[in-house]
Amino acid sequence: MKNRFLIIFFAIISNCVFSQTWHSVGNGIGKFGYIKCLKEFNDTLYLGGVIEKDSNAIGNGIISFDGSHFDSLGCGPDGVIYNMDIFKDGRIYVVGNFYRICGDPSFNYIAQWNGTKWEQFTGAIPVMSDIEVVKLFNNQLYFGGSFFNINGMAVHRIASWDGVSWHDVGGGVWDPMPCFITDMAVYKGKLIVVGNFIKAGSINANYIASWDGTKWDSLGGGLNDNPTCLYVDTTHDLLYVGGYFTQADTLSAHGLAMWNGTNWSVPFRQCITPYPKSISIFNNKLYVGGEATSNPPSAQDTIFSCWDGTKWKKIIGPNGDINALSVYKGNLYVGGQFSNISGDTAIKYIACYGNSCPLNVGLNEVKKDQTEYLWQNIPNPFSSTTSIPYFVPNGNIGSIQIVDATGNLMKIYKLSEGKNNLDISLAQLTPGIYYYSIFINGIKKQILKMMVN
Repeated sequence: MKNRFLIIFFAIISNCVFSQTWHSVGNGIGKFGYIKCLKEFNDTLYLGGVIEKDSNAIGNGIISFDGSHFDSLGCGPDGVIYNMDIFKDGRIYVVGNFYRICGDPSFNYIAQWNGTKWEQFTGAIPVMSDIEVVKLFNNQLYFGGSFFNINGMAVHRIASWDGVSWHDVGGGVWDPMPCFITDMAVYKGKLIVVGNFIKAGSINANYIASWDGTKWDSLGGGLNDNPTCLYVDTTHDLLYVGGYFTQADTLSAHGLAMWNGTNWSVPFRQCITPYPKSISIFNNKLYVGGEATSNPPSAQDTIFSCWDGTKWKKIIGPNGDINALSVYKGNLYVGGQFSNISGDTAIKYIACYGNSCPLNVGLNEVKKDQTEYLWQNIPNPFSSTTSIPYFVPNGNIGSIQIVDATGNLMKIYKLSEGKNNLDISLAQLTPGIYYYSIFINGIKKQILKMMVN
């Protein structure tokens, strides 16, 4: 059985022929930011993370890409999107560290996008700690993270939502502290959960466990340290696990291992990407993205690599962590915290790796509304007062929001109809870099940068 398993693996991973090349995806996502997750739904690729940071960016926390154009999903969350999945009602549910959507403070931690607009999550929100991941399983949404309470109900780092009510998941996962869940995946009809825990319900489960809807089970002897990512190869029915561990059951694993539903296997020797954070198969080759081992990242870091069936090969390019990989329309999309690819700063945070990457797409091209609503403040920089020219069409509601360099909301100003100026004084803002956005009927239209001396 084991030999047959290895033959299948080596048959599907042929020589890594690096004919693929790097390409920018539009103008990137701005000067400051990163991609945390990538998900494809209904032939559209969704990018989540920290996105809106300069005048080239139109989203905030999440944007979508159809292969030709980006879309901002109206005005998105004001913080970080960690993960997303689609529920049985067709809505996309996002989780993360955010407290507003479109300036509305009633949105926090969980939100849903119905394809047209953002809607508040109808259930109580887990309190006290982050929600890291959401996954659809058995027609319920499972939320995992470091939380332990929902509306007074004790839950241990994981809970399920059926669209009406919250449910405990077999006592959750626990021990040691801090205890948290980092990723989830559906494999062979079970929910696979990984994180920093050694107990699932009443059983021993070293850093990885499965939930069948009724009870927890372990995956052999588990792992010896925290895993960070899961990838399901549906073609060959294999589960890949990556992270900080060095052992899978009794096997030496070096941060990467496979589970076939019965046994662990490590046919790819020592992975050369330290601490994998993302895994994918592209063109029948295994790709692994991980952490930079030096700060700042150096050319010696092996952040991205490919397994050719006999040896690992380093892929030159990203200068920072790779958090997410997704095969979309015949190319591999790479998201993370890199600010350039091989020194090219036009390719940052999101990149396309392949032979048929789309060209001439950009964030600026998606401004279907060509009306100018906002202009650069005068003077800029300023040390006493400045004036922001703006335009609000008659019969519309306008506002300007100002955030600091880290994305924290500082001021909201209601605007009058017509073409006017908003005057800002030094007394309202302390010295530093700020970004101001104009909203028309709750939809973000433009964003610009200003500096206070």
